[in-house]
Amino acid sequence: MATKLERRPAEIVLQNRVFEVTEDPPQAQIPLQLLGSVLLSELPDGIAIKPLGVSLARPSEEEVECWFYAFRDGYAGARVQVLERGGPSAALVALGEAIAERQETEGDIEVTESCQPSKVCFLLDIAQDLAVATALIEIERVLGELNSRRSTLLAQRRQSRTGS
Repeated sequence: MATKLERRPAEIVLQNRVFEVTEDPPQAQIPLQLLGSVLLSELPDGIAIKPLGVSLARPSEEEVECWFYAFRDGYAGARVQVLERGGPSAALVALGEAIAERQETEGDIEVTESCQPSKVCFLLDIAQDLAVATALIEIERVLGELNSRRSTLLAQRRQSRTGS
């Protein structure tokens, strides 16, 4: 059964609760427990929806946030931001490289906002009309793959420095 999400001027209504839509960029924050069963195709056009109460896998010094865009024309978009507390590190640089590699090999990801040294942002294409909770599992899977590649890149750098 579909969950009705209603778009009104400057707000979204879900399960009789009202959530403000901020401007520049247009986005709304909605608790995951209300949003989890909503399909990506039910999200409103042109508004990024950030599920609240989400904890994505990450190293302890990183904070990960995500926003979803509506499923249209065969895919939905997820904007993922990895912010490192305390500034950039070799690990964050390696994550950016892993994302760029995946963009070249898989084509399902695009690096964005690369100019900020302590933050890596990317867009992930989701090719199925999933419930938001299931789409978060997909993001978690991709982050796991990126973190694995990051670990490999860091190990290769350590190995090249030590010459072993």
